Amino acid sequence: MKVLIIGAGLVLSLIATACGSSTKPPPATQVTVATARPVATRTVAVTPASAPSPQPTTLPSTPPAVADPRLTVVGGKLGFSASATMRIAPGASCSIVYLHPAGKVSTAKGLGPKTAGTNGVVEWTWLISRGTAVGTGSVTVTCGAERASAPITIGPN
Repeated sequence: MKVLIIGAGLVLSLIATACGSSTKPPPATQVTVATARPVATRTVAVTPASAPSPQPTTLPSTPPAVADPRLTVVGGKLGFSASATMRIAPGASCSIVYLHPAGKVSTAKGLGPKTAGTNGVVEWTWLISRGTAVGTGSVTVTCGAERASAPITIGPN
């Protein structure tokens, strides 16, 4: 029997083979699958096809968001600066959207479109307004057809 488990970018292929000539099916096997980030652990029962009542597999409908490694975001405290750095092809035209923890799109100075340098790096720095809600927002950078997102943490003074 071959079981394929897919979740949060993790693919685990488990091949369970019953050995011997016994007519009794082998016992169920418990398999624990951990995601790439320590946010969830999933346990499923793997039972031979001939065994009655296999246990259902419960997986979330959407995998947890994972930040794109090309994008580095640094949040900060109210009244201080935040920054984002994207590694992309040299000369790429890029735009940025910073979504406040309260869900509002930021219009802060410094968040305009930019072009990646010859080293393939484009950077933004902006001031976190003292009126911004604290919590976790998001930053999304779009360079042509490529898009990367990452969370940003805004803390109190």
